[in-house]
Amino acid sequence: MWIKHGGPIVEYSQTDILDAAAVRGQAAPLVRWLESGKAEMAVEAFARSVAVLLLPILAFACIVADPGPMATLGVWLAWMILALGIDAVSPRVGPTRDAAGSMTAALLFTAPLLQSAVLAYALWIVSATPKRPMSIAMIAVMVGISGGTVGISAAHELVHRGGSLERAIAQAFMLLVSYPHFPIVHLRVHHPHVGTPLDPGTSRLNEPLVHFVGRAFVLAWHSGWRVERSRLARKGLTPWRMDNAILRALALQAALYVALGMAFGWIGLGLFVGQSAVAIFLALTVDYTQHYGVVRRETASGRLERLRADHAWTSDHASNRSTFNLGLHADHHLKPTLDYAQLVNDDGSLQAPFGYPGLLLLALRPPLWYRVMNPGLSANPRADACATANLSGAPPKAPANASSDGHTCLARANE
Repeated sequence: MWIKHGGPIVEYSQTDILDAAAVRGQAAPLVRWLESGKAEMAVEAFARSVAVLLLPILAFACIVADPGPMATLGVWLAWMILALGIDAVSPRVGPTRDAAGSMTAALLFTAPLLQSAVLAYALWIVSATPKRPMSIAMIAVMVGISGGTVGISAAHELVHRGGSLERAIAQAFMLLVSYPHFPIVHLRVHHPHVGTPLDPGTSRLNEPLVHFVGRAFVLAWHSGWRVERSRLARKGLTPWRMDNAILRALALQAALYVALGMAFGWIGLGLFVGQSAVAIFLALTVDYTQHYGVVRRETASGRLERLRADHAWTSDHASNRSTFNLGLHADHHLKPTLDYAQLVNDDGSLQAPFGYPGLLLLALRPPLWYRVMNPGLSANPRADACATANLSGAPPKAPANASSDGHTCLARANE
């Protein structure tokens, strides 16, 4: 057969044509697979798996190898630099295709189980093998970083699932970081009251991170007790009973502390408290970045205004994969029951300039944090002087009349 390709005429034999057709036939399944988007889903599934499993595996490897404090510090600094670099160059993560749903669900259960195993091994190794105080402290920090990043993020997602098994796993894991009241406070205080002084997860404008962490930690316990006391009061019951979920959480936590002390001694118990403190600090630091300076105002009728995308900061970077898309926080608040893999970057939200690793480092320097983040609030057309004053640290004065858009300042700033 003679075929002209815009130049000289080339002769192809029947065998050549048949061979080409055979190659096309063999490549057809691969082409269909690529066009179907399954290749993209496979890459995303791999990326999410690595992001979620890397931290607990890294912590476990460092505990087993025990390379010494300086080498361990070097490994974790390298991880931080890598995370910052990937965040700097990565595109938006975006939602995961539905076909990858089984993978995203499996990671939710794998993460807390793996983190629990790493914690158990750490407790055993420090109780069974003599170690220097510095080594024990390094182990506590490593386990705490992994637990506060991957473990609590997975527990947060499981809390929003409707199944009793998912919520039980979340509750059990939060006991492992000494934050057992999290499910109560998160679902019944944070989500309904985000952007108000009642919410322990909303940081005030120009509030330093350390001040927020202390205030939020106390307020979370107080808020949890308040909602449980109110729930029982509506039934005509006293809060001093085991029907009170806060008392149950405290009893379970105390029982766990006693069991750990008996099983692993004072050193093991100290390690457990240390890693819990690191995990809680990381979780509260993430809270600090998610709703910094935002406020929901009361309408003229006295009700809170409807939740909007600009009541949260979105941090849409590759590090979201290790926190189960927690950075897509505005969309999460607007659709709290939506699977994490389907969350999107709502362009109406406040856009954070970095992923969570970068925001954490930035928050440790309050003046720099204000310089970078405050312009994002002032650029928001809804963040007017009335709203800003509400979170400035001074009690705002309630205006005599509603503002032109029908809202008033929330007059409960320091209640």
